[in-house]
Amino acid sequence: MLSIDSEEEAQELEKKINQRYDEFAEEMGMPNHRLEIELEKRYDKIFFKPDTKKRYCGLIGWEDGTSVDGSPKERLDVTGFEYKRSDSPPITKSLQEKLFLEAFEGDTDDLSKYICGIAEDFRHGKSTLETLQSRAGSASLSRVRGRFRDMSRRPGTRTITWGRTMVRETRFGTSTWTERRTGYPTSA
Repeated sequence: MLSIDSEEEAQELEKKINQRYDEFAEEMGMPNHRLEIELEKRYDKIFFKPDTKKRYCGLIGWEDGTSVDGSPKERLDVTGFEYKRSDSPPITKSLQEKLFLEAFEGDTDDLSKYICGIAEDFRHGKSTLETLQSRAGSASLSRVRGRFRDMSRRPGTRTITWGRTMVRETRFGTSTWTERRTGYPTSA
């Protein structure tokens, strides 16, 4: 495991790697090469998602040679997860942020309670459609199959699914009717 604790150590490592690139390029007969590494960030803690490219998150320790101070939430750097996507539902973003921060702080005891609380709120109708719906709209979420598919296209009606739960909200004038079903199949 490689540990870099200062800007000087990072610059030294960068210099050694680039020297080795120069040696390698010379051995391969490429005197004018473009191989170069530049260390931009150092993470105090980092998580890489296995078997995927460009999916990681971490707590930044320093960036571009400057120490980064602040709360873990301010230092959180996420790449490639739904947390960063503008079309992700707010519930997904808050859940992933809580997951990352709890894991980095080493305090995962409350995490299962938090997740169970989200599921209970959803089951008992305490979650609003806005927390479950992406900014792109219900059409971009998983489609509800069967007879509800056509209903989601009617004016004043929104239908979304989350796992095996379906929520349909219909507006009648000034009143709103919300139907929730669990165990609903999400594919035809």
